[in-house]
Amino acid sequence: MNSKIIIAIFGCLLTSAIIAQPSNTAIIKRLTHTGVTKVEVVKTAKEWKDGKYIYVAYANVIKAVAPEKVFGLKGVSLVIATIAYYDIGAAQPFQVLGSESNGEYRGINLPVPSAAALTKYATDLAQINPEKFFMQAYSIIAVEKITVTNPNAEWLHPGKLKFEGTIVYVDRLTKETFQRVQAPCTMELHREALDAPWYLGKGSTETMQARYIGEIIHAADAPQWATLPSLSDRVAENDNKEKIKSLGFAAPPIFTSGKELALHVNEKLHSLSKEQFAAYMQLLLHTGLKQPGTTFTPNGNGQQLINDVIAKAYDGWGKYKDQYCLIPDKFETAGSVVFWYNKRYDRKCDIDAVKDGSTYAINGIHIFLDKKQADDTAFKAISCRTGTAAPNSSNTQTNTHSFQKGDKVLVEENGKWYPAIVLDTKPGEWFIHYDGYSSQYDLWVGPLRIKAK
Repeated sequence: MNSKIIIAIFGCLLTSAIIAQPSNTAIIKRLTHTGVTKVEVVKTAKEWKDGKYIYVAYANVIKAVAPEKVFGLKGVSLVIATIAYYDIGAAQPFQVLGSESNGEYRGINLPVPSAAALTKYATDLAQINPEKFFMQAYSIIAVEKITVTNPNAEWLHPGKLKFEGTIVYVDRLTKETFQRVQAPCTMELHREALDAPWYLGKGSTETMQARYIGEIIHAADAPQWATLPSLSDRVAENDNKEKIKSLGFAAPPIFTSGKELALHVNEKLHSLSKEQFAAYMQLLLHTGLKQPGTTFTPNGNGQQLINDVIAKAYDGWGKYKDQYCLIPDKFETAGSVVFWYNKRYDRKCDIDAVKDGSTYAINGIHIFLDKKQADDTAFKAISCRTGTAAPNSSNTQTNTHSFQKGDKVLVEENGKWYPAIVLDTKPGEWFIHYDGYSSQYDLWVGPLRIKAK
């Protein structure tokens, strides 16, 4: 035989061997391992990857599942969608992908709850966790109902049931108007055991297929929606609670007075970082301010308030803990507003502290600092005078004052003493009225600011 013909035949055989795709038998052998009961090869294809052609085998790897992993059910199997990548001519794949966590269970012979039962489960659980159904929900405030008629239910696991329905939710059009919206949805009910209660594991809404239903509803006719935060605000608040928890903060104490709250905030401004204080502030806000970022809270924007405090207390040359004492030397009160002074008594911060349930909460807060480098340096050289009188004050009395209603006294204001009358008393504080001044200047003062006339 001609040597050229022999070389050509050998070359063809060699090329054939190099480009031969793996057989189903070889793929099944490679993907079979302990616990695998069967391998189903779906297809093998030649594909371009990383600058060269390779063979890619797609297969289902089926494993037996121990009953203890599926709440005691027997005969359940797990199907893992697997991909095996072969260099052309290789006897073994160079990469195999497939995860049990993404597997699909087969053989779960459990009855599916009726459509009526699924409707009740879904509606009740969605009303508790409506934010699970929406990626962004800046105007959505509530889920009203989920209806399940043709559920297409699928067992993902004995503890995970996936099905479809129609969701009706409430959208806030303006501060005073709402409308119902209807859209298809998919959800998963999860449980920890066969006899455990269901909870809402996942939910999603096809918002691209949503449509408004019914007429526009005014707030006067829907008081149950008027003060609800948006779902996005609920998520933000929950995220903030988790952040606070991760920082190791306990819930704030119950405050018995606005002054006690002011002292607490002052201490936190000294001891927490900017990030920690921003998170902690959410716990101290009045209920009407607690939803960050919303324009529909009755008293303003809580997150904006926090941002303003953070910027003033932590940024620039002026640093709060350099200019204010850990225990302020000088306090004032006017109605629900509590004031405390810096080391030089020439600036003061204030908190509008109002009752919120059983405690006092922040309804407003203002931080005032000197922001120049020279001022900040000067403050650092000033020591705190906790327990002593303010500068330029001749008050030498202690906390043993026994002034009563109607007593004529002198009250210190910015280093000067003014005649006044005591209108009310409580331990360690006196509510006074300045002689010759309007009642708008009436305020509570402490022992450092009052003396006998």
